[in-house]
Order: sequence, then structure tokens, then C-alpha cells
Amino acid sequence: TPVGEQDAAMPVREWRRMATTAGGILLAACVTVAGMSAWESHESATAAREREQATADCAAARAAAKKAERKLAEYLDGDRLAQAKAVTADKLADPETLETLNDLSERYAAGERIPTCAGGTETAQATTSTLRSAEKRNAKRLARVRKAVGAVFASRLAHTVEQGERLYSSPGGKGEGEYSRPLAGAPNDKGERKR
Repeated sequence: TPVGEQDAAMPVREWRRMATTAGGILLAACVTVAGMSAWESHESATAAREREQATADCAAARAAAKKAERKLAEYLDGDRLAQAKAVTADKLADPETLETLNDLSERYAAGERIPTCAGGTETAQATTSTLRSAEKRNAKRLARVRKAVGAVFASRLAHTVEQGERLYSSPGGKGEGEYSRPLAGAPNDKGERKR
């Protein structure tokens, strides 16, 4: 090729090369933008799913915590506890059981604040953890109070048995105390009336 023609062809080649390079850059930019958009969309959808799951978990944990709190409150206001607290210390083999029951019922009567589910994913997850702890705590408190009530009734029974045994082994043989002596006018073993 003559030198003059070669010089004239150079700009066309450079233009093609520049156009190809620009097209490649433009294509890479489009792919990058599309990829970033898809990634952001995926991240956004994942975050929304996580937030939705965290909110649902938190709501379930709050319902369970409220239920445990309600069961404790109902037991503290119930008849069985009232009956146990009505037992006097002189009717118990171990009066400390009544002290323990009174202490527990007073300590747990105030209850505790149950948090609400609000905020983003991390806040909801933290609240869920707090609510699950509150549920376990109230379940343990209820178990302790029930055990203390059982201890009071068992102590009362032990005291009654002890009193019965003492009465039975009192002087006069087979428990002839004021409760076991025949009434005046009641027939004895021979059918005769006692005067």
C-alpha cells in the first residue's frame, strides 16, 4: 500500500478499535450495573424475609411469655394458694414452709414487664431472646410456688399425723384422750349405758 493511502486508513482502524473498546466498556458497565441491581434486589428480599421471620418469632415468643405470666398470676390469685396461706404455723410440722410460701408469693406478685416487638431484625431478635428468658423465668416461678404450696400441705399432714400418734400413745392405752372417751349415756361394749 502506498504511504499516502496507509496514512488515510489509520483513522478508520483507530476509530474501529476505539468503538470496540468503548462497546466493551459499555457492555461491562451494563453487566456491572445489572449485577449490582440484581444483588441489591436479592439482598433487599433476603433482608425483608429475615425481618418478617424475626417479627413472627418475636410475636410467638411474646405470646408464650404472656401466657406463662398469666398462668403465674392466676395461680397467685387462686384458691389453692389462698388455702395454703390460711394454714397457721401452729398446724405445721415445719413452720418454715409457710414462711417460704409467703416470701415467694410476695416476691412474684408484682410480675415483670413483658417487652413489645418493634424495630428491625436485630431488635426483634434481641427482644425474642428476652421474651424467651421471661417465659422460662415465669414457668420456674410457678413451679417454685406450686412446690411451696405442696410443702405447706405436706407439713400440715405431717403435723396431723404426729398429733394423732401422740394422742394414740397417750396414757391410758389405746388413745383414751378427750376425743376417744365414750360419751356419757353412750352404750359400752356390753351394751350397758355409761353414767
